[in-house]
Amino acid sequence: MLSVKGLKKKFVGGSVSQLAVDDVSFDVGPRELILLSGRSGSGKTTLLNLIGGLETPDSGQIFFAGHQLSKLNDNQISRLRREKIGFIFQTFNLVPVISAFENVEYPLIMLGIAKDERHERVREVLKNVGLEKQAHS
Repeated sequence: MLSVKGLKKKFVGGSVSQLAVDDVSFDVGPRELILLSGRSGSGKTTLLNLIGGLETPDSGQIFFAGHQLSKLNDNQISRLRREKIGFIFQTFNLVPVISAFENVEYPLIMLGIAKDERHERVREVLKNVGLEKQAHS
């Protein structure tokens, strides 16, 4: 499902460079759960951004769901991320001018899911996390 081989990423700012990910390799199979832990600044977020196609590695390869990320264009990576990868960010990334219901619904619209099914799924998800009363907030 996911294979990371020799991944490296360096950030350069002026005369300062910081190696954020240094020769990381691992495999994750279907239904396998892994945990990333480490001190602040150790490269966890950078690694996740690389796997999610939000950043490009300096070297190494990422294979996800049968696709080599470096071979995909921006639209293909966006589609893979939209359909196969979920992110839970450290800070809220909600669209502030729409409701909680609409924030949850938006990715389903992008997937082309019919309105009745979308609304049913959104209500179910909000209920599961105890936010059904805040749907229109």
